Amino acid sequence: MTFKLIIDPRTDKTFADLGSLPQKVRRGIRRGAYLVGKSLVKGTVRDMNKKPKTGRTYKIYRGIGGKLLKRPRIHIASAPLTESPAVISGRLRKTVDFKVRGYKRLEFGAGGGGVDYARILEIGGLTGRGRKSRIAGRFYLRKSVNRNRNLAKRTLGREVNKFVQK
Repeated sequence: MTFKLIIDPRTDKTFADLGSLPQKVRRGIRRGAYLVGKSLVKGTVRDMNKKPKTGRTYKIYRGIGGKLLKRPRIHIASAPLTESPAVISGRLRKTVDFKVRGYKRLEFGAGGGGVDYARILEIGGLTGRGRKSRIAGRFYLRKSVNRNRNLAKRTLGREVNKFVQK
């Protein structure tokens, strides 16, 4: 299952009538959305890799393939609400991606490829056997979007200007 944050112009009144824009402007918007998506992925991955985390400390007894380790490895989890998820295997980090659909839609998300915990880590909820464990949300995707909001505006404006001036 893939969890997506969709940045869609239908939610913004300023983009109400994009269909009547010239082709050059639409190509500039698409190119700008592509560059914004790349910066969102880069920022999210950077936050996941950032150390040290400040959450609870665990001992991990099994490796990525499920093999028993000779010595347990110490893992420091991420703190809820303040940090991006801590990396154990890197599977979630590898699934962070984006898609530009036309010139009106940028989809940014994580999950898929056997990673079914992307949604739980983003918004929180019940998990585990019998859904008895509660995990607080990390909001790692939403933080990246909010942090890059001004950069997105500048990038879109710059790319549209480039294509219009050609």
